[in-house]
Amino acid sequence: LLESFERFVPEHLPYALRAEAMLEQMTLGLCVSHELREMLIDHGVNEDKLHVHHLGIDLDRFTPAPRAAEPFEAFMVARFVPKKGLAYGIRAFAQASRVCAVPMRLSLIGDGPMQERLESLVAQLGVADSVEFLGALDQSQVAERLARAHVLMAPSVVDANGAREGCLTVVKEASASGCVPIGTYHGGTPEMIDHGETGMLVPERNTEELSAALVRLAIEPELRNTMARNGRQKMHDDFELSHQVDELEGRYDEAVDRYRSVGARE
Repeated sequence: LLESFERFVPEHLPYALRAEAMLEQMTLGLCVSHELREMLIDHGVNEDKLHVHHLGIDLDRFTPAPRAAEPFEAFMVARFVPKKGLAYGIRAFAQASRVCAVPMRLSLIGDGPMQERLESLVAQLGVADSVEFLGALDQSQVAERLARAHVLMAPSVVDANGAREGCLTVVKEASASGCVPIGTYHGGTPEMIDHGETGMLVPERNTEELSAALVRLAIEPELRNTMARNGRQKMHDDFELSHQVDELEGRYDEAVDRYRSVGARE
């Protein structure tokens, strides 16, 4: 909320008014991405107080399952709000499905204020027969869908009000499930996707590159399968839940020690 116009919304205003004092007085700040850490440093926060910590992923809950060869199944899982970039994903899918030799389907999981607009866009683009709105699903249902999907699109953008993502948990869930993520160079997404190795990254709002990434992953199953394996391994190596919890507990211990040290000097 430091840069978004949403900080002036009444329910957010108390946080905005106290933000400067909180950032100055805090002992330790945990950032969900390197981008956020850099933004806070630029805002004047002491960089020695700031550390990046990524939430872990439960590799027992999110696991791959057998996938059908066709149709090529793409998913978007998000709240239907502008910063999720869902309209760009729909446009990219429509463009890809017109030129791809492999039959394609797109499913959207979630709901929100943009639903009618997105449904109208689907109809306008003439892809209503291959796009499905599944509504809000619980975590187990999302896990079941991701386990069988080929690709997750996460086309996040900085919206007109300055709102942006931090670190998308669903990207980690997809990679753990063997579902290849396509994301944007936005927030913490590049820290979760190794471009060309575990998934693909495209610039924000670039439907041409997003469409091309969809087509490539649809027509090159070996590449897709390699990325799926690499992605699951990355989740194991970098984001495994118990390891991240241990790291978080260590950060809390560090914060306590710092606080006691400051109190002793005072």
